[in-house]
Amino acid sequence: MHPLLVEVVSYASYESHGENIEAGRGEDERALLTTSRFPLPMQNCPIVLLNIVGTCRQDIISHSLTNDEQTASAIQLISSLYDKVSPNISVVVICLYLFQKECIQKEFEKLNWNVLVVSVDGYQAQECDVVVLVTTRSSNRSGGLGDSSDFLRDDCRATVALSRAKHGLFLVGDIETLRGGKVWSRFIDRASDFTMVVGQEYLNVLRSGSCKRDRFGQLLSASGRVVANFVDEVVPNSSNNNNLQRVEWLEMKLGDEMDQVLVELKIGRDKHPMYGNNGKELLLLEPIKCSNVTNVEAMDTSLANAWKTIMGLGVRIHGEEEENKIIFFIHLNFVKMSLNVFRF
Repeated sequence: MHPLLVEVVSYASYESHGENIEAGRGEDERALLTTSRFPLPMQNCPIVLLNIVGTCRQDIISHSLTNDEQTASAIQLISSLYDKVSPNISVVVICLYLFQKECIQKEFEKLNWNVLVVSVDGYQAQECDVVVLVTTRSSNRSGGLGDSSDFLRDDCRATVALSRAKHGLFLVGDIETLRGGKVWSRFIDRASDFTMVVGQEYLNVLRSGSCKRDRFGQLLSASGRVVANFVDEVVPNSSNNNNLQRVEWLEMKLGDEMDQVLVELKIGRDKHPMYGNNGKELLLLEPIKCSNVTNVEAMDTSLANAWKTIMGLGVRIHGEEEENKIIFFIHLNFVKMSLNVFRF
């Protein structure tokens, strides 16, 4: 495996048991993906965390599951890999559910693609250049599908799935659902130290063929925004009339020299392309140098208190009514946060 993949897998599966694994090859020997024209979310990081929730559906005979949105995402990833890396690259799609495997195979047959699609149980002790790991499970599911606790608790299966790639790994799934499992959660947490969670906007960039980056090596969309995209439902605050529907968290990989970062929260001003007119959109802007931010007034006390609780900080808010926005100043150490606790 690429040394960075080894480090993340070691943290996810071994270090909690007092063990660790070390890379047997250097980065230069596992650079097929990182030195290619393929637009990775973070330059030189061979791990892609693709947050595609989708909806699970069940096969009426086998009762196994599939997720059509994740199938479409896998197809887009492989198409881009062949185009930007090499048509001779060895790519394997690993599925956690047999029905997902069958559905992806059928789509590949329609495209006349000779791509190996396997179950995680059928690919133990094997490796390939690049793995597209399709996890299927999501928070959106039809009735009668049960919960995902058993699927998430199988640490050995998770370890096998996450450690089959030599040069790069694409993890496709509902990131919040995956965080319910110990190994999955630890993998995502450690990988997030090197890259960022991306979503549908990342697939749009792949389709466009664009590969522009900011000075931190982060991939930019056509609009010039970082492609990081982490979306979750939040509970509307009935104490105001802003009709809070959803918040989009855009996480950035920041330089160590930046000790503060500016975050802007737009309130019901712009049409959100996915969530309508009345959403709040949280945008992490270009990092800037900020010294001690203390003398700022709170425009929305309830929102300020929510942030203080979540961040464990006395974060204050500066409101600018004429521009209909609130600006947060947040210490860099608290920029990264899980949507598991991001609730108003």
